[in-house]
Amino acid sequence: LVEDLFLIENLADPSFESPAVPIDLREAIAREVDLARKRLGSDKKKLAFALDVDGGSAPIVAAEPYLIQRLVRNALDNACGFAKRKVTVSVRAIGDELFELVVADDGPGFSAEGLASFGKKQSSRFYDATQSNRVSLGLGSLIMTRIARYYGGELLAENIHKSPKRVTGARVRIRLRSKATARTHS
Repeated sequence: LVEDLFLIENLADPSFESPAVPIDLREAIAREVDLARKRLGSDKKKLAFALDVDGGSAPIVAAEPYLIQRLVRNALDNACGFAKRKVTVSVRAIGDELFELVVADDGPGFSAEGLASFGKKQSSRFYDATQSNRVSLGLGSLIMTRIARYYGGELLAENIHKSPKRVTGARVRIRLRSKATARTHS
């Protein structure tokens, strides 16, 4: 918890610098999916993982490996926590300088409160009745948002709808620049 709070504050500090190296998003995602499977191994929950990587050149971003690991791991952990049977992870190029990482699950989707507060500082914790009264501090989504923004990207949370009134899961879209040239803080 303390480490998470320091990370959040560091990412918001305009003077914070983190060394960037080329990272293959396919490799980083595959590693984190394997780790998620291992973390779930002791759990009674059996999930299928689908990994879909857009063809073409390897999706390379210039970033700090630890920050990309946290970004992907937090997204996967959230999806695994809510998924019923399946988590889907995809990455694709958007033009020449942007990649989109999408993590989706087949769970109950976000509550209205969860969508409204996703990626924002929370003034209090909330209970999620869909997950056995799971307590959420909202730190994971805040960390993901700060990391994406640190690298000039963005994060969007949304529900997956089979029909206008039927939610069939949740999806988090993370857009990252292939070259970490633009940095904004919030």
